[in-house]
Amino acid sequence: MLERRGSNRWGVRPGWRAHLLLLFALSVPASAGARDLGYDGTYILAGPHLGYTTDGDVHGASLGLEASVVEFDADFGWAGLYLDAVYDTGREAACLGLGPELGLLFFGVDGGAFVEFGDEARLGLRIRGVLTAAAVGVALGASSIIGSDQATLVELTLLLKLPLSLP
Repeated sequence: MLERRGSNRWGVRPGWRAHLLLLFALSVPASAGARDLGYDGTYILAGPHLGYTTDGDVHGASLGLEASVVEFDADFGWAGLYLDAVYDTGREAACLGLGPELGLLFFGVDGGAFVEFGDEARLGLRIRGVLTAAAVGVALGASSIIGSDQATLVELTLLLKLPLSLP
């Protein structure tokens, strides 16, 4: 008889794709839209921003607040606008950012302009991929100061945003 270590009855060992598909299948009822689950509508989401930043040479933590106004539709899509105020310990600078965000289910993207207040105020651009579930999100992104030879900053962020439904 064949030994069955970590495989199913067909001898196939499930990988990360199978686990992700199973998570999706369990989290979304087949015939239900966001409206059926009570999630469609406009929300304000706000909370702390906790991150790790690096440009290859300088490493730091990013600490701040982020808020979004987001419209969720019946097909599990979402779109909105975010505003954040963050202090980066590596660059020793505060940033104020604003931009659009959009996504489908757990996956999204946001990006926009920011002003960095360090030795002087400088304008930059940012883009992030976001993986989100309920009030918790993880983002991986890059930002760069316009017209600067400073290296691109890479940021890994944990977002904890509590939703407040708007009428």
